[in-house]
Amino acid sequence: MQQDKSASVLGTLVGDAENLRENLLAYFNAFSDNLRDIFTKYKIEDRVEELEDSNLLLLVLQRFAGVDLHPARQDHARHLDWRTGPATRTGRWSEDGHAMTVLIAGCGDLGTEVGLRLAARGERVIGWRRSPGRIPEGIEGRAADLTQPLPPIPQDTDVVVIATAAGDRSEAAYRSAYVDATRNVLDALERDGVTPRRILFVSSTAVYGDADGGWVTEQTPAESAAPTARLIREAEEVLLGRTDRGTVLRLSGIYGPGRTRLIDQVTGGSAVLPSEPQWTNRIHRDDAAAAIVHLVLDVHAPAPIYLGSDELPVDLGEVLQFLAAELDLPEPPRGVTSSSRGGARRVDSGLLRSTGFAFSYPTYREGYRAVLAGTGVRHP
Repeated sequence: MQQDKSASVLGTLVGDAENLRENLLAYFNAFSDNLRDIFTKYKIEDRVEELEDSNLLLLVLQRFAGVDLHPARQDHARHLDWRTGPATRTGRWSEDGHAMTVLIAGCGDLGTEVGLRLAARGERVIGWRRSPGRIPEGIEGRAADLTQPLPPIPQDTDVVVIATAAGDRSEAAYRSAYVDATRNVLDALERDGVTPRRILFVSSTAVYGDADGGWVTEQTPAESAAPTARLIREAEEVLLGRTDRGTVLRLSGIYGPGRTRLIDQVTGGSAVLPSEPQWTNRIHRDDAAAAIVHLVLDVHAPAPIYLGSDELPVDLGEVLQFLAAELDLPEPPRGVTSSSRGGARRVDSGLLRSTGFAFSYPTYREGYRAVLAGTGVRHP
């Protein structure tokens, strides 16, 4: 009976996300003394604490809640795939039946979040960055400058995620961080004779430029005139031109823990409501990470390009008004603004959602409420 009840109970726990840790531990304490001795031996409470500190506890329990554990409805293959939830997922195991090795080339905030989520699913994750001491437990940190000779790549590497960022907005910085780094990672794979199943490059919707407020999709020509955007597009072409295993994920503006530019403008009194509509597109850091994990593990034959942006392009003024109301502050004044961040376009992420991906924060409202509540951490 306990196996029948487990998924149902976990589903109930997931429904009360704010009290998840306390309710889960209370659930464990309701088991028999013998089972609680096993929990103690394997330090289950410590594991729960670690998952909560990494903002991964909800994600892991959601996976378990989706599995029917009754023996009559489980076969051997599904037991092997327990980390991924329902057996409809594909690409979870390497050919020899072991967990996959994933290389994250660029473990900043986003890359680290991706790595932690992959590790929570049982993958071996190797993270490259200049300062590997900042990479958290669960990811094997390696010192690497993506524009210099790179460390050896394990032969069993199945997935590579290239998640770089420019140090400043100069053309030189963008060429180094995107074009040169992408080419260098591909050269290192060839040097070591490694052929991953999937190589995902984290790109930007900035490649589209101004669309006069119109919708952009994967089929829209990426013809931004901005020099930095053209360099990101060049990096995409480097990847897609050298391998048929490449996937490009173009993300809109990332916000989330520690990414509080608009909140700071409202609280600091510098926010201005644009006098004319100014379309903005965004994606929460956690949704960006989840989309990357989804595309490299859960989608059997991904398209070459996807757009990653939440479900509601919105006028900047509406977002600022919302934040002021949530913070119980006066509405910012209306006036002429010099910023055109985001371009005059609306990003359609329908192709990504058609693969089965669901946003945790489908609009700016849910996402910014989570940020204001202090949910999650920004990785250094």
